[in-house]
Amino acid sequence: MASYSHSQISMYLACPQAWKYEKIDKLPTMDSPLLIQGRIVHDKVDKYIKHLVKNNLTTDLTWEGLTEGLDELPEG
Repeated sequence: MASYSHSQISMYLACPQAWKYEKIDKLPTMDSPLLIQGRIVHDKVDKYIKHLVKNNLTTDLTWEGLTEGLDELPEG
């Protein structure tokens, strides 16, 4: 028997056809601006933490990578 997550059930209840397109038909979906923002921010935090660990620092507001790429954030 298949198991379904809360988000899948919520999606099905909101729009069964959208659920079918995504889960059954496996049609590609477009990422929302918020999802894109989240990925960029998470990537930035990951790189910053790795920079701190590599250089044995607790903070580094002068790190040139701190603001690099933030102009890529979509409106949303």
